[in-house]
Amino acid sequence: MFDKDGSGTISIAELKEIFGGKDISDDVWKEVINEVDDNDDGEISYKEFVEMMLKMVSGDPEAKEEKEKDT
Repeated sequence: MFDKDGSGTISIAELKEIFGGKDISDDVWKEVINEVDDNDDGEISYKEFVEMMLKMVSGDPEAKEEKEKDT
């Protein structure tokens, strides 16, 4: 759904397409990606996306760490 090119990651270009942010600078999108990009590849992997969603849903910035403790 978000991974338009089937690469397994979400890129800046895909974020722009998803959110209609063509008028938003790449620097802003880079900041968004950097918030969740654990492996520093400049894109959002499926795992990073799931962790970001868990944080958003729970409202708890530590949700990722607690989930990892449970597994």
